Amino acid sequence: MMTRWAGGIWLILVTVMFGGVSLLRILVDGDMLDEWQIDQFRAGHAHAGVLLIMALAYVVFLERTVWSATRRKVALMVLIAGGIAQSGGFFLHMLVGEPETFSAGIALTLIGAVLLASAVISLGVSLIRYGGDDRELVV
Repeated sequence: MMTRWAGGIWLILVTVMFGGVSLLRILVDGDMLDEWQIDQFRAGHAHAGVLLIMALAYVVFLERTVWSATRRKVALMVLIAGGIAQSGGFFLHMLVGEPETFSAGIALTLIGAVLLASAVISLGVSLIRYGGDDRELVV
């Protein structure tokens, strides 16, 4: 079941790799963004890529838990929602925020951080408490 989720994450990663670069080039060449907005765009794009790679590792380690299939799915959805919120917050801040001011984008980024932390801590604790034989793990 988790294999399909991993496949979907790989496909989303392709869109991040190619879509972000293309869109940024159009926006920069068109003089539509200032330097601060470009920095926010890059931060959102970078976070999206890194968090997708983290989600792939998360899927592998979810299989090592004693959790039910439903709990695994919920944990992965929390992680993915957190990644979307955290990276999306940078894009939202780029659109509605200003340098060195709080905005809805920053709030969304913070919500994403809380979701990510809860998913990662839950997985980490489960692996420490109930993890199987480390020799069986191939990553």
